[in-house]
Amino acid sequence: MKRACAAFVPILLLGACGGPATEASSAPRRECVVDKPAGVIPGWLTVEEFHRANAAIDQEIGSRFGEQGKERPSLPLSRGYIGTTHDVRTREFVIVVDPGLVNLKELEERLRQVLVAAQGSSPGSAPALRVQAGCFTSEELIEAQRVITLERNWHPRASSINYSVTLDASDSSFVLSMDKKDLDVADALKKKLGGRVKFDFRGAPRRLGLRNPR
Repeated sequence: MKRACAAFVPILLLGACGGPATEASSAPRRECVVDKPAGVIPGWLTVEEFHRANAAIDQEIGSRFGEQGKERPSLPLSRGYIGTTHDVRTREFVIVVDPGLVNLKELEERLRQVLVAAQGSSPGSAPALRVQAGCFTSEELIEAQRVITLERNWHPRASSINYSVTLDASDSSFVLSMDKKDLDVADALKKKLGGRVKFDFRGAPRRLGLRNPR
């Protein structure tokens, strides 16, 4: 089904509706995209259940893939971890990884054990979980991260504007929060990185920073 274009949308996927063609990775394949919920906490979990499960997953992911820090922002990515999200259709926690670097089945079994243990006296109430392949490889995402956060040379004004960056695990793409007046800068980056980047023009951009929420 063809997606309709709107004049103003929260997340703008440049090139999807007659915009510039991309020179790099194309739009994410549908089978690797997760239908994430609109809110921060999935509606099928209580706040307590969510935080307990999230803390357990965080701890295991951190011990396996390392923590993203200022000195080594690509550490988890370099080891195959892309991010954690939630599937609104299947009501599952979804851990997204590069299958070329991570054994999906082994990690899924281990994380399910972690979630059961986190429930304490109610192991049967552990949230559902799956591990799946991302839409892009770690190598492709690290390359995009370098262009966005270090090189900043894809446009004459790229190094002088404010924007923040988040890696969205639901489709393995970087979301740049930018000012609408910088649409030409966004356009140039979309042409360079293709489906690995999308844009949020909803509010005032913050200073450059990279977040990989989980």
